[in-house]
Amino acid sequence: MRRGRCIPLGFGRIWSGSGLLAARAIRPRVAERISFDEVAEAHRRIEAGGLDGKLVLCPDLPSRRDRAVSRLRSGNHPHMNQWIGAVNSYYYPYMIYHVSHERNVFPQLGIEPDEKVVEHALPKVEVCLQVMERELADGKEFMLGPQLSLADFYLLPIIHAFGFAPEAQAIYPRFPSICAWRERMEALPTLKRFRAAQPPRGPIEHARRWAVSHRPKY
Repeated sequence: MRRGRCIPLGFGRIWSGSGLLAARAIRPRVAERISFDEVAEAHRRIEAGGLDGKLVLCPDLPSRRDRAVSRLRSGNHPHMNQWIGAVNSYYYPYMIYHVSHERNVFPQLGIEPDEKVVEHALPKVEVCLQVMERELADGKEFMLGPQLSLADFYLLPIIHAFGFAPEAQAIYPRFPSICAWRERMEALPTLKRFRAAQPPRGPIEHARRWAVSHRPKY
């Protein structure tokens, strides 16, 4: 048979082939199993060549996005949920709601920072970073070990945004494991594409309401 020639198969041949597959008499090489949302990309990959086997369309396979989320959620669920809870209850309130708003968001709008708010938050920020540093200090690549999880992606925006505050320039060098973790996160191809797609930092106009409606008072 010449390479690339299409041979029409009748139902009998198809049925016979499926029986051989079921009996494992033939074992086609499978490069990857894909879901319906990946069909267009699969055609591009086939046309580009270089595949080591067949791309198999699996109707029951979850979408690529759902599989990615599932991988991020896999592993130590209670530990991951603890970190997500810590972000919501401690890291965001003190590092962002208190310090970043007063040091970055409000000044960009011409609103004077409230030093009492920053002063109240900084000891809590120190504790938050100490806990995170201890978690990473034993050589972990990411918050739960060698694999990425949602805990990493919950923490990264907090660590990133707090980094624009002047206090962070003095605080972060004292936490080398956090700095190394942040470098690993920012080196991820997905993060690089995300950063490149962001517009330049500028004033958050709707934050003017925050200074009146839900600014901490001490």
